[in-house]
Amino acid sequence: MLTLSHSDFEYGTEYTFELTSARSSSGRPLDGSVVPNPFDFTTEYQAPILVSTDPEDGETNVPIETDVVLTFDRAMDTDPATLTFDCAPDPGGWSRGWSDGDTVLTLSHDDFTEDTEYTFELLTAKSAEGLDLAGSAVPNPFTFRTESPWPILIETTPADGATDIPVGLDVILVFDRPMDPDTGLVDFTCDPDPDGWELSWTDDTTLHLAHDYFDYETTYTFELLDALSEDGYHCSDSTVPNPFSFTTEEYVGVILIALGASVADEGAGVGWRFDGDLPLSIKVLRSEEGGSPEQLFTLGLPGDALVYLDRGVEPGVGYSYWLETVDALGMSERFGPTDVVKVRPEALVFGIENPYPQPADDHVKLRYTLAEDGWVELAVYDLAGRRVATLVNGERTAGRHEVSWDCSTVPSGVYLYRLETSADSLIKRLVVSR
Repeated sequence: MLTLSHSDFEYGTEYTFELTSARSSSGRPLDGSVVPNPFDFTTEYQAPILVSTDPEDGETNVPIETDVVLTFDRAMDTDPATLTFDCAPDPGGWSRGWSDGDTVLTLSHDDFTEDTEYTFELLTAKSAEGLDLAGSAVPNPFTFRTESPWPILIETTPADGATDIPVGLDVILVFDRPMDPDTGLVDFTCDPDPDGWELSWTDDTTLHLAHDYFDYETTYTFELLDALSEDGYHCSDSTVPNPFSFTTEEYVGVILIALGASVADEGAGVGWRFDGDLPLSIKVLRSEEGGSPEQLFTLGLPGDALVYLDRGVEPGVGYSYWLETVDALGMSERFGPTDVVKVRPEALVFGIENPYPQPADDHVKLRYTLAEDGWVELAVYDLAGRRVATLVNGERTAGRHEVSWDCSTVPSGVYLYRLETSADSLIKRLVVSR
């Protein structure tokens, strides 16, 4: 007996085998056959497998009119008696339709019931060659839930159990369907309550709830009590925890990573950098020759400012600088001092700054710089060249100077002011308007 091993035959294939030559042990050649040679045979057919379902296992919000669709890996027997299934609860009204070479079965039915969980199981099926179903590449039985007329909360920010939440973060609620845009129909609680709630829909499913700042290092519990879909149904369910809790971040304040001062062309330059959140406002303070720091101007700088030029310095005087910041919670911190800087006399350039404010109403400030000690005159003229006011006339030291002009007694209009020394002069204009 001769056994011929080989690679696997193909399923469901007809083969022809022929013995073409052979010899006996004594050397005599093959002289015929008492059985057919060549001979034909057909290999077995592979059993069918269920490869996909629609709806999928675990799917939610399935429309109530959705057909059940079963897809197999090969052509199937379309005789209704060979394919059986079970659906609980049973909507009734089943009908069948095969497509794609009898590999896809569509099962139509009466409408499912809203907001109901269904379990479907394919019990028996045969391939076109008559082989029984061998198994499934997807869950069988499989479960799905039909759509609900009531809106469902499907996502929250922060998520339940979240930690290190920024104190200014909005609460965000996401629903599974379009909602009524009237924010007055939304009801919720937050404990403790930061107050200052302002609600807005960024799209028809996403609600942002802005508020006053949370407290640092505090656990909050938020619960959505009610919201209305655009077709008038109240929110009654959630796929995420509701109520949900979260804990805010630890307070670290404003983080200053650099602060310095240096001599600039027109005075002393102060620069700084922050890490993380910026302050709401910044005040620059200056001390002279080691004295107490004093604020340089009444209004603070914006929180994103990075430099300040102090033009009001005198040559040869040592200055140090501080920053005072105010964060989103109104908490103030002071940083400094910088190293001492001194402006050299040669760093001063003769000039006039723009008047402030412009246009002026009753008073206007005029700032000027002298490169050296000496006589100076600062006077105001109308456009006809008539002198209106003499603000400075005498000896002044090198450096920055400021004078205020009471313009409340002159008519509205354009005026010229002239700065003159024994070596140079400049003219600029200003506007008085009431």
